Amino acid sequence: MKALYDSQIFSVQELGGISRYFVEVMHYFEKTGTVDFELPITYTNNEYIGKLKSISSKPFFPGKDFKGKKFLMEQLNRFPARNRMKASDYNLFHPTYYHPYFLKYIGNKPFVLTIHDMIHELYPEAIKYRAIDSTAQHKKLLAQKAAKIIAISKHTKNDILRFYNLPEKKIEVIYHGNSLLKSPPDYLPKVNLPAKYLLYVGKRGGYKNFNRMLRAIAPLLVEHPDLHLICAGGGPFSTSEKQFMSSLKVAQKCVKFPVDDALLSYLYEHAEVFIYPSIYEGFGIPILEAFDNGCPVAVSRTSCFPEIAETGAVYFNPFSEQDMRETVKLLIGDSEIKNTLKNEGSRLIQKFSWKQTAEQTKALYESI
Repeated sequence: MKALYDSQIFSVQELGGISRYFVEVMHYFEKTGTVDFELPITYTNNEYIGKLKSISSKPFFPGKDFKGKKFLMEQLNRFPARNRMKASDYNLFHPTYYHPYFLKYIGNKPFVLTIHDMIHELYPEAIKYRAIDSTAQHKKLLAQKAAKIIAISKHTKNDILRFYNLPEKKIEVIYHGNSLLKSPPDYLPKVNLPAKYLLYVGKRGGYKNFNRMLRAIAPLLVEHPDLHLICAGGGPFSTSEKQFMSSLKVAQKCVKFPVDDALLSYLYEHAEVFIYPSIYEGFGIPILEAFDNGCPVAVSRTSCFPEIAETGAVYFNPFSEQDMRETVKLLIGDSEIKNTLKNEGSRLIQKFSWKQTAEQTKALYESI
């Protein structure tokens, strides 16, 4: 059996959960030889793709940013992709994102579509360029035409059924794994970290609910002189974010670090609490990262979070600042609860692995 992938996500993502998902699945196939696959791609700046020994690509103006760069990269990558799609020596196609350009090239070959979330449909206001964004329309078209759909959580599956008139049997839930490697025992950060901190990971806009979370915990940061908030990843603080922090009198208590895997693992391991206040996510990989690094988790009681975190987290109402604050305050002051959560997280993380993701994906391919 041979699967053909395309370059869509690798043209637009240097880092990110979707590209990492596809690399992890392909890496398992490559390592085990269980699925023959091909990813025709000429250019990419994706940081994960180097893990695939069978894929050869070149960087595209690395370190330089200009208007239309990612669009141009994807257009150039479509030349080799179209040629491979027209061939008959593969069994099925698996696009890495939602543009339907490939439909006129694959003929009668079946294709599998992975739907990662329904954010475009549920929170269109969160899309930066929504006036010209066609993702929702493209996704719906491909969902209707796909032989099978992979949903990354039961909650995402239910959202798909809510928006699309599709038979339930067409959608299969296949969970993600955790890619974050633990930092070495002798690892020492190259940055100065506060001794006691709460941890927030990822982007901070819109449905991520960061501002409400910051308002909720600001009194705790003020009350405890030694307590800080570390934001990992997600880009530097904007001017408006800095002004907002100043208005809450916590500007000096909020620090931002770009992170690699070693530093992120260390941050999870030494945090008082990992706070995940999002209103919606398709899966929530940071929960697995926190579990694997022994970090207590406080998370929204919404979306897919109870499905993924189960008994390994404490939950709060993401729309209630008071509930959020009291939940975080409880964890800070109760070492027994924190130890219980660490033990539960250590147990639950065993349920998730990229091996399982890839094996279930292989079985789905074979069913087609």
